[in-house]
Amino acid sequence: MNDDELLYRLALLFVPGVGPVMGRRLVSYVGSVKEIFSHRPLSLVKITGVGQQLASKITSGEALERAGQELRFIRDNNIRTIFYLDDDYPSLLRDLDDAPLMLFVKGEFDFVKYQRYLGVVGTRRPSQYGKNACSSLIKYLAEQKYNPVIISGLAYGIDSQAHQTAVDNDLKTLAILGHGLDMIYPASNRALAEKIIQSGGALITEYPSKTRVEKSMFVRRNRIIAALSQATVIIESSVDGGALITARYAASYGRVVAAFPGRATDESFSGCNWLIKRGKAHMIENAQDLTDLLGWQPPARQQKIEFEPPPLTPEEQKVIDLLREVNKMHVDEIALRTDISIGQLLVVMFNLEMKKLVDQLPGNFYSLRKI
Repeated sequence: MNDDELLYRLALLFVPGVGPVMGRRLVSYVGSVKEIFSHRPLSLVKITGVGQQLASKITSGEALERAGQELRFIRDNNIRTIFYLDDDYPSLLRDLDDAPLMLFVKGEFDFVKYQRYLGVVGTRRPSQYGKNACSSLIKYLAEQKYNPVIISGLAYGIDSQAHQTAVDNDLKTLAILGHGLDMIYPASNRALAEKIIQSGGALITEYPSKTRVEKSMFVRRNRIIAALSQATVIIESSVDGGALITARYAASYGRVVAAFPGRATDESFSGCNWLIKRGKAHMIENAQDLTDLLGWQPPARQQKIEFEPPPLTPEEQKVIDLLREVNKMHVDEIALRTDISIGQLLVVMFNLEMKKLVDQLPGNFYSLRKI
């Protein structure tokens, strides 16, 4: 995409009051992103929801100026953008009213290439049981070749555990951020973020650089985790944990929600137990429970069949060694060079044919069979 088109797409993000719904409405009414900014305010106010104040903000030029700064940041830091009209915009996001107008992506991940996406979220202070449950789940899915893309939020605790286990088991993983790509939060996860990118995954956000970070942004990023995932697994969470927000988003989008149960006295599992008890999440105790729930079948495994030669008699070994040197030889010459009588040799050659080691050719010639 040329910089001119991208500039106007970015500018749409910087108009105060223009969110995903209004942005789509503007593009649909006007016809293209660029034309939105060339319209006169009197024309724009005809669009439902666009008043004089918003129309003035669109045409003021301030959004384009800020977009120019963001364009330079994108080019300098090798960041990809995916607009909602692009072919590679994630299909699981496309039809949602509140889906981002644009995604900023650090990494070479290709959404079109992969079919299975699994959200894994939970508490920032997991128990050892929660950590083990997270690792065991993802490791099993990798070992059994289900190979889902693991999606989480790069937060402390279960999120970090999910990303790290995915990387360790050669699975692609996506970290959905609640801030721009000019920072990593928490800062202690910078090394993990690099591993995610290097292993073919990506860091993804709807927020441009220099966006003032607010708590609500991390809540909103949970909707992207839920929307991108065909199923979301809650590993360990209290009733007021952020993971339950993700679960609610997932349920509202018609996605599968699953949760690991904990003891009734475990506060850190109170959210999981609450979801299960009220029928808002399927209870799972291991990875197989999840694959059964989703109806996932592992890809057919190609079984490598290695030919193991049958045991040979000393006479048979002589013939095989000789044919390895010459490959094709008349039976009389084989008898002469192996010092085996013709009568005995014919029995040897018959046995070697039965063992599928030699082929008889016209004129009483023999050769090694190609395996």
